[in-house]
Amino acid sequence: MAARGLDGLTLDGGIKDLALDYLATVQALAYGTRQILEAMRAKGANFDTLVVSGGLAKNALYLREHADATGCRILVPDQPEPVLLGAAMLGAAAAGDFNNLPAAMAAMSGKGSTVVPRGGGRCLSQSEVSSFSTHAGGSRGLSRHYEYPGDIPMTKIALVASGDLRESANILCWPAQQAMEKKLTDVLAALGHDLVRAHPVKSSGHGFIASQREGMDVFAGIDPQMPLIVAEAVWQYSHHVLAGLCFHKGPILTVANWSGQWPGLVGLLNLNGSLSKAGVSYASLWSADFDDTFFLNGLEEWLESGKIKQDQSHIAPFDRQYAGSEKDDALAVRIADDLRRNKSIMGSSTKAVWACITRLSLTSF
Repeated sequence: MAARGLDGLTLDGGIKDLALDYLATVQALAYGTRQILEAMRAKGANFDTLVVSGGLAKNALYLREHADATGCRILVPDQPEPVLLGAAMLGAAAAGDFNNLPAAMAAMSGKGSTVVPRGGGRCLSQSEVSSFSTHAGGSRGLSRHYEYPGDIPMTKIALVASGDLRESANILCWPAQQAMEKKLTDVLAALGHDLVRAHPVKSSGHGFIASQREGMDVFAGIDPQMPLIVAEAVWQYSHHVLAGLCFHKGPILTVANWSGQWPGLVGLLNLNGSLSKAGVSYASLWSADFDDTFFLNGLEEWLESGKIKQDQSHIAPFDRQYAGSEKDDALAVRIADDLRRNKSIMGSSTKAVWACITRLSLTSF
């Protein structure tokens, strides 16, 4: 039985209704950020300023709603790639061009703009925040929980690799991914297992899944019972593969490198968070060279049982006391059935949209 619905939807398909839906989605993201900040403050962190980067830093509405929701001022660097600039500051300090990091920051930082919370009647009310927390908290996702039956052969294992949306980034990062996949293939071969790519290397010069549509097509060709490794050596967009992973029945292992240059582990943590929120059973490993005891012991445990015993105490199950009405349940079931049958490609900030979908609590089917 489903336990959530989308409140406030109408049959209106006009531009005004679409704009209201968009505003509600942006505000939901802002509420979520507020929850994160409140949890940090509860642990003793004190701050009143947020610095933003990435594509959404160019969205004025997103910035305004976050300032109002969190009560923090938002600093927007006047830099196309502020994260890369920060890395350059670290490099300059390490190379001795500056005495320390603060000196490098002072010399290399540019101008920026500030978005200040409006407060008063424009600030999000506590009742709105409480309503969001009640409706969004703890739900567990679109998919069923599949248990490894123990009789699926692990001799042949499929491999998928989610990549960036930018073709240039995928081509640049492909050698690092290729080297990681070779190490994984060699380790598994030594243990008597065959790791096979589930999608080819493209003529453009990389082998990443680079869009939601591509990910859906790739998973349509994978045996849903087959053991599966998601290998990530660099940054990736989780929504490329999340739809397929939500309905994969075989054991899933996410694997990342441990590198100071390539952010595979960051990409893995993003994907793991999405899988946990969606209620998908999976195991996870990471390594610098894939020959250490931690990695090899964990890999052998997964090959034997389809699982790895890992601490998941930080993941809270859905609390049934927040379940909606029978009418809400019926609506959620209809939406879930349609998504499972027809799938859907979402627009920008897709990971957030997928999170909103999982909050429908379309579980236990």
